[in-house]
Amino acid sequence: MDPKNNLKRLISQMDDSYDGALITPGSNLYYLTGLNPKNVLERLFSVIVYPDKKPVLIIPKLYEDYIEQSSIDFENIYVWGDDQDPYKYLEKALKDLKGCNKNLLIEDSMSADVLMKIKDLLGKYSWSSLNSETSRFRKIKSKEEVRHMKKAAEIADHTFEALLEEQLIGKTEIELASHIDLLLKEFGASDTSFETMVASGPNSANPHHFPSKRRLKEKDIVIFDYGAKYKGYCSDISRTVAIKKAPEGSKKVYDIVKSALSKSKEIVKAGIEARHIDKQARDVIVDEGFGENFKHRVGHGIGLDAHEEPYLTGENREKIKKGMTFTIEPGIYLKGRYGIRIEDDIYTMEKEGKSLTKSDREFICL
Repeated sequence: MDPKNNLKRLISQMDDSYDGALITPGSNLYYLTGLNPKNVLERLFSVIVYPDKKPVLIIPKLYEDYIEQSSIDFENIYVWGDDQDPYKYLEKALKDLKGCNKNLLIEDSMSADVLMKIKDLLGKYSWSSLNSETSRFRKIKSKEEVRHMKKAAEIADHTFEALLEEQLIGKTEIELASHIDLLLKEFGASDTSFETMVASGPNSANPHHFPSKRRLKEKDIVIFDYGAKYKGYCSDISRTVAIKKAPEGSKKVYDIVKSALSKSKEIVKAGIEARHIDKQARDVIVDEGFGENFKHRVGHGIGLDAHEEPYLTGENREKIKKGMTFTIEPGIYLKGRYGIRIEDDIYTMEKEGKSLTKSDREFICL
């Protein structure tokens, strides 16, 4: 990742439409500056980007050492302590904007309390989404970014392989989710991509179940959905297994989901519309009579964020480009019984899609 170059690309897109950008901690800040502070909470940590000069950094004194993590040459760096008002520095930084367009790019993930405090300072400007600009080039991954994502996927694969060696009966979903988080870090992850999901038995029919105290037992279907972060980049994998003995009919349902995954992966290439990937998987499931049980889009972009553009919905006519990375994750969910989902991370090449996640996709009874 090259923050200097990424910042230049953003600035080149600002000239005609925007007076500047106001960026707070999150994936855009990391992508554009190399700064990735954690747990800033209510403290103002911001970079103001101008189209015509070097950016300004406003940073809490607690995070002063983070300055060295950035390769960006700042015009000014304002370091403030807890006994100071950082919004005075922000007011000064905003006054330096030319204000020709009366339009600012605002970080989409900016916390509401920060935004409320700066509302009066931004009164003369209209606001636009920073993601609307950064997503244009964040969607296309560089070779270095793909290397990081391959490593994140490899960590996720190793974690699943380790799970297959575990004694799962009697453990709670919460215990297993915590164990997965530990395995991810033991295999090299800096963090998890999102909150790990373990859904067993009837809970697996809920696509976004939160782990509970339910204990795994024989004839349970279990969905593991988790991801690793490596050097800021995410993986996202889902695998479904049966405990000891598969419930009646579950092997057939599994094979349908597996076929939907396989057939949708087969058509991935540069130039295909995102909606066609969704349709390819959905048609398989609909033709088998389970259309109402496939409750979500077939996939989403992945990179610095676990969910980002492009989104693989039935309505998205965006053409997939070489270098885009996304998940494909068809599923069938039978309320009160079980659910099955299989998910891989895909890297788009010119004439095909390459799966970054490679762990076993066969129906496994543990």
